[in-house]
Amino acid sequence: MSFLNYRELDMNLRKLYYKKFIIIISCYLIINYLNYFHTEIKRTIGKGKVRFVFGIITNKQLMNTLVEASKNTWIPLLPYDLFYFIDKQKQNVSYLLENLNIIELSSNDREHSLTNKTFDLWTYFYEKQLTNYDYFVVLDSKTYVNTKILEKFLQTFHCYDCYVGYAKEVNENNRFSYCLNRSYIISQHVLRQFGPFINKCRQTTRTSHSDVELGRCIYTYASDISCTNQNVLFQIADYQSAFVYPLETSHAFHKFHQQIKYQLRPILPPLKYSNDSCVANPIVQNEIYRQNYYLSTCHIEIKDTRISSNLIFKNSFIITLPGFSQRLNRTIWKFQQHNIHLKPFEGVSGIYPPTSMNMTRGEWNIRLAMKYLIQMAINNKFQRIFVVEDDAIPHRQLHQQIESSFHDNQCQQSLANGVLLLGTSIWPKGWKVLSKYNQTEHKICRHICTETYGAFAVLLHRVTFQPILTWLKDETNQQPYDCVFSHLARLGYSVRFAWPNLVINDVRHISLTRPRPGNIIFHNLTYRAKIHRWNLTEYMISEFEDVL
Repeated sequence: MSFLNYRELDMNLRKLYYKKFIIIISCYLIINYLNYFHTEIKRTIGKGKVRFVFGIITNKQLMNTLVEASKNTWIPLLPYDLFYFIDKQKQNVSYLLENLNIIELSSNDREHSLTNKTFDLWTYFYEKQLTNYDYFVVLDSKTYVNTKILEKFLQTFHCYDCYVGYAKEVNENNRFSYCLNRSYIISQHVLRQFGPFINKCRQTTRTSHSDVELGRCIYTYASDISCTNQNVLFQIADYQSAFVYPLETSHAFHKFHQQIKYQLRPILPPLKYSNDSCVANPIVQNEIYRQNYYLSTCHIEIKDTRISSNLIFKNSFIITLPGFSQRLNRTIWKFQQHNIHLKPFEGVSGIYPPTSMNMTRGEWNIRLAMKYLIQMAINNKFQRIFVVEDDAIPHRQLHQQIESSFHDNQCQQSLANGVLLLGTSIWPKGWKVLSKYNQTEHKICRHICTETYGAFAVLLHRVTFQPILTWLKDETNQQPYDCVFSHLARLGYSVRFAWPNLVINDVRHISLTRPRPGNIIFHNLTYRAKIHRWNLTEYMISEFEDVL
């Protein structure tokens, strides 16, 4: 072989090596680009770069009810595009809801089954919106979106072959899982695969269930993809889930939204909760629905933990009646020593309760007095009110105790969206319930039980004003005023009491709410202190005071 032939062979080999090198480098760069692309998607979710869109199949009736309720609750908080798919109307539907994307279907409700509507929705997304969004989210009209939980989930959400929801399995020859139509997510890549075959899927349905047929279509034409279960996201009626289902009425939407807004966790049957759920008051929860385990206390996010005691006690009132000026002035003076300035609020006396009400005249009158006081607080847009009765006795170190107590997280939660009882009259039955909860023995502000009574020194946040007022106006309610606190605990408000009590009440005089003139022991302060666990030496009591 000549020198030229060797040289030519060498050149060819070099060219081959160069080609292989270029191919390897190109593949390396492509792989790295794809990895970067996926990483970038995951990194940018929640920052507006990954595009989500929501779709809801509905009708005119629901547009005026559930959808209207959604518009007034969670929709303004949703940072993504949303489309409503409605039956074809004889007239313009733009008036139904403003600032919503309304897509009319090609047929009316009678001609269009839910399966056809579902396929029409995905036809629209495939033909009109495929390249505009990365993920497509479909909801039932009865679904409430907890946007705060949703955002946390989407910050870590990333899937390429994505068909995610509350999964159910179909036992057929080609076994697959489908997502229930109450809420599910499909990625652009999956829609790109089954989108061209939607009409074919429509013509070959086997059942009348739209979610099953959509799942079958995806499984058949999108590389055997089945619904991936994501229970945390799609729990039924759970506060920890992003999609809450079902809410059957507009009232239910507004009520649940109120609970989300104020972080309320009401008492509900255990079946409504998953294992990691929480409630505002696990003691009351277990009292009403006895179970073998205790749910944890929900953590409430507090915006401002630097609230001064002067601001908290800015609007402080003392309830009194004509003829008790000596007692009134004495109590005002005692609280003034702790920089709490009480404004007299004249109560109601001499009004008999309706014949249907099984309560004393005094119990009815204190309810009326509190109704007027709460209404006044609402009218004046007070943030908080502090209410004491004219026989209240403060702790000798009340100011110092308050300053230290308000740094406690449970105290702050009650101040932020609930009630804090500075004093209570807990009887043996109540102490027996509380003793079961060892954790309460180490807290400054503790959970009440249903047997926690006393309204002689109470801090009320504005979020509780309306529920209290509603309770007071209900004449079918036969309970004295201090029973309202267990009612608020059932609704999910943070209702707690200070321990040791920062305030007690003077029981040495005849009670105006439920007189017991012949019961000497009941009006024995030492006896009552032993029952209620008051250490009398810690309070501003003088044996020389006149008892009125």
